[in-house]
Amino acid sequence: SMITEAAPMRSSMQMAGARNGTHPLPLDQNGSMMFYWIDVADIASKPGVVCLFGKVQHPVLGLVSCCVRVKNVQRQLYAALRDYEVDQDGNATDHAVGHVDVHRELSALFLRSCKVSNVQSKVVQRKYAFERGDVPQGEGRYAKIVYPYSEPALRSDQGGRTFSHIFGSQQSIIER
Repeated sequence: SMITEAAPMRSSMQMAGARNGTHPLPLDQNGSMMFYWIDVADIASKPGVVCLFGKVQHPVLGLVSCCVRVKNVQRQLYAALRDYEVDQDGNATDHAVGHVDVHRELSALFLRSCKVSNVQSKVVQRKYAFERGDVPQGEGRYAKIVYPYSEPALRSDQGGRTFSHIFGSQQSIIER
């Protein structure tokens, strides 16, 4: 994600001044900013954009309200990996599931279901502790899947030969 704009909001005159450099925002040397977050909103007409509302301590203006717009927020899903691929009937084969197998199947699924071609994935270890009885509790292998919120959401009931469930597909951008 990329922060694209941040401006004090005390008045329109000060906001304009912050944008033209008269009263620049108090950025640290690494480009970060101390920000007290109060609220968040998504922009329905611009998928992948989130606005954070809060306060910053400005050296000239004092404590001021601020809006930070974050663009290019990515969806983040997790697919519970199987130990072995399954055949068309759901029976385990002797082929162990590897990252290449998972990525190939996920890429095809996203292209077919959502017309999304820029999907990134990697195998990670995660812990599962919720109510689904068909997902083993405790630590397991998952595919972490990342793609833009500007692309359509994947259905939540997906399963495949290399994975059994996908989690987070219906998560809103604010829940992310």
